[in-house]
Amino acid sequence: MLLQDEIQDALNQLTTDETDAIDNVTNATTNADVETAKNNGINTIGAVAPQVTHKQAARDAINQATATKRQQINSNREATQEEKNAALNELTQATNHALEQINQATTNDDVDTAKGDGLNAINPIAPVTVVKQAARDAVSHDAQQHIAEINANPDATQEERQAAIEKVNAAVAVANTNILNANTNADVEQVKTNAIQGIQAIEPATKVKTDAKNAIDQSAETQHNAIFNNNDATLEEQQAAQQLLDQAVATAKQNINAADTNQEVAQAKDQGTQNIVVIQPATQVKTDARNAVNEKAREAITNINATPGATREEKQEAINRVNTLKNRALNDIGVTSTTAMVNSIRDDAVNQIGAVQPHVTKKQTATGVLTDLATAKKTRN
Repeated sequence: MLLQDEIQDALNQLTTDETDAIDNVTNATTNADVETAKNNGINTIGAVAPQVTHKQAARDAINQATATKRQQINSNREATQEEKNAALNELTQATNHALEQINQATTNDDVDTAKGDGLNAINPIAPVTVVKQAARDAVSHDAQQHIAEINANPDATQEERQAAIEKVNAAVAVANTNILNANTNADVEQVKTNAIQGIQAIEPATKVKTDAKNAIDQSAETQHNAIFNNNDATLEEQQAAQQLLDQAVATAKQNINAADTNQEVAQAKDQGTQNIVVIQPATQVKTDARNAVNEKAREAITNINATPGATREEKQEAINRVNTLKNRALNDIGVTSTTAMVNSIRDDAVNQIGAVQPHVTKKQTATGVLTDLATAKKTRN
C-alpha cells in the first residue's frame, strides 16, 4: 500500500517534469529541438513513480530490533529454555503486530508512529527469570538449615563442624554453577534436587570426641582390672572403688561432650585419664584384720613366755601353735573376698590364738615323781 505522502511526492514530481518538458518545447527553435524536447519530456514523465521507501525503512528498523532482541534473549544464561521460548513468543507477537501496523499506515507520520510503538514494545521484552533463582534460593535455604543442624551437633568439635560447613558452602557453589549452566526447567530441577541431597548427606566428623571417649573407656577398663585384681581389697572395697571409677568416667565423658574445640577435648580427656588412673580400692579391712591377728599373736606369745612352770620346750610348742594359727589366718584373710568373711576369719583367729596355752606337764610330772618318792621314803622310816 502506497503512502499518501509518497503518492503526492510522485504527483509533484510529475507536475514539475511536465512543466519542464513544456518549457523546453516552448523554448526550442528548430523542429529537431522541439522533437528532442518532446522525447526527453516523454521519457522523464514516463519514469516518474512513487518512491516506496518509508515503510521499508520502518520494517527494517523493526526487524533489526527483533534480531538484536532475539540474540539477547538466547544469550541470557539466567533464563531456562522455557523462559526464553516465552520471551521469544512475546517478541514474535510484538514484531508481527508492529509490521502489521506499519503496513496499514497511510502516511509517513502513521508509519513513524507504528515503528515507534513497535520498538517500544520490543525493547523491554526479556525472559522472566524465576526458575534458576528459585532453585538457588531453595539450595541456599536448605544449606542454611543444614549448617544450623551441623552447628547443633554436640558430638562434633568446632573444627569438625567448620570442616563440614566448608563442604556445604562448596556444594552450594557447585550447585549455583550447575544451575546457571542448566538449560531447561527440568535440568534446573534435577540440579537442585541433587544439590539438596548432597548437602543433606554432609555430616561433621565426630572422631575427636569419639576417640577421646574411647581412650577414657580403655583407661577405665585397665583400672577396673587393676581394682578387681587387688587381693588386698575386699569385694566391698573393690565395689566402692568401682563406683568412684564409674563416676570419674561419667564426669570425663560429660566434660568431653561439653568441650567445643579439639584442644578442649584433649584437655578433658587428659584430665579424665589422670583422675581414673589414681583410683585404687581401699585395703583397710584386710589390713585391720591382719593387724588384729598379729597383735593378738604377739600378746599370746608374751603371755606364753610369762607362763609360770612351763619349760622352754613347752613354751615353744605353744608359740608354734600360735604362729600356725596366725599364718593360717593371714593366708585365709588374703584369699577371702568379702568383708564379712574377713571379719569372721579375724574373730576366729583372735579367739583361737587367745586360747593357746602351754601344756605345763613336764615340771609337774617331775615334781610329782619326787613328791611320791619322798612320801614313800618317809613311810618306810
